[in-house]
Amino acid sequence: MVSPVVRLFATAQKAADAIGELKKSGYVDSQIKVVHPGADNEATVKAIAAGNVLTADAVRYAEHVKAGCTAVIVDADFGRGAEVRLLLDHYGTMDPGFEEKGFELPPGW
Repeated sequence: MVSPVVRLFATAQKAADAIGELKKSGYVDSQIKVVHPGADNEATVKAIAAGNVLTADAVRYAEHVKAGCTAVIVDADFGRGAEVRLLLDHYGTMDPGFEEKGFELPPGW
């Protein structure tokens, strides 16, 4: 089971530096998706959502990509989500200005 981790970077270079570090930690290209500015909004939302990101969150991330940020989506291995978040955040991620919805267990679980 994987859990998507999404982070926004002000520049493509910062995103590339973070991706390099991810690869040193054992992540491969198939686990990392990068969405650069330039595509129309619908294509950007689809590209982000293709990383197993909820559509509502993808729409909001797409707004930042449209404004010039680069999005990095990582299929974090089970139990490694926090590690991936810290690694990416070390490279100067941008605050998306909202709390991700993510997956929630139903009451009683």
